[in-house]
Amino acid sequence: RLKTENRFVYIFAHIYPDGDAIGAALALREYLKSNGVGAEYVVTDTIVKYKGLVDKIYPVKKVKKNSIAVILDTPTKARINGENLISNGVIKKEDIYVLDHHQVEGDERSIENELGIPMSNLIRRPDESSTCEILLHEFMKEEINTQVANMLTLGLLTDTGKLRYLEPN
Repeated sequence: RLKTENRFVYIFAHIYPDGDAIGAALALREYLKSNGVGAEYVVTDTIVKYKGLVDKIYPVKKVKKNSIAVILDTPTKARINGENLISNGVIKKEDIYVLDHHQVEGDERSIENELGIPMSNLIRRPDESSTCEILLHEFMKEEINTQVANMLTLGLLTDTGKLRYLEPN
């Protein structure tokens, strides 16, 4: 649907991004691009973490109208890197999607309630180790390329303490 409607996707994650936020955002960006959908990872400052694995990620200053926003690994609105780009009304609430593995405390403090997005636009799985694990389960329906797999691995390794804190599932 994104391809036929020629819609662009902006991918957001949390401020001070860790390997799960960066890995999930870059994996989703690469997955969308490899499927013919324009996508960009939104950050407010240049990111140079994980040299050798991740190229520099440059700031995005504004988003286009009629775009889609996907927010990854971010439980509350205040933690969104680039939150002002979503709150300015350029992206409609029904075009915002959230994928997160954090448990939220109280409905009013959840990003989905703070932004007023439809519950159908939310995937929250606190039983999963990371947002990269959520994406991995979603991507398992199709074949992914090496770059997507590498970025998912980055997130899995960082949010599980290099696989030391894995759950049996």
